Amino acid sequence: MSASTAQLTPDALLLLPKPPEGKQYELSDRELIVVGNAGALDELIKTRVFEILTEYRLRMKNGRAFAETQFTLRQDRARIPDVAWVGQDKLALIPRANQAIPIAPDLAVEIISDSEAPEETEQRLRDYLGSRQRGLAGVPVACQRNGVAGKPRFKSRQRAGRHLRTAARVCHPRF
Repeated sequence: MSASTAQLTPDALLLLPKPPEGKQYELSDRELIVVGNAGALDELIKTRVFEILTEYRLRMKNGRAFAETQFTLRQDRARIPDVAWVGQDKLALIPRANQAIPIAPDLAVEIISDSEAPEETEQRLRDYLGSRQRGLAGVPVACQRNGVAGKPRFKSRQRAGRHLRTAARVCHPRF
């Protein structure tokens, strides 16, 4: 790869050649991370979460839902949450150009797959929470569907949706 990790920025990620097999790049403390594709059940859950946020947007005429979109958490961190929400007050900060979104989302939803190592999940959540220390209002919500470590088990998209709505209300009172 031609760019050294010391030179990587969120905007530079967009210029890199795409990784094989539909994978994507993320950046954590200038470290390049290749993230994989989701399975069918993960995609069904992600789609339902996106639908819930879109329904909220249509009802409240406020904000916007994003799917698989790169957000800049810091100059050395860029993450692509499965689904994200940006409130109306921050929409104007999103450039109308094909570049990295320079803000953290108000809500970031990560569907945790069976194959994901706990350390990866913890680092991703630390990255989102770290964006709050820089004056950005990133609020993570992680949906885990496999029941590991006593976490909720989602047997249906409806159940996942109920969990997300409850978690979103706790983290973000406008929901």
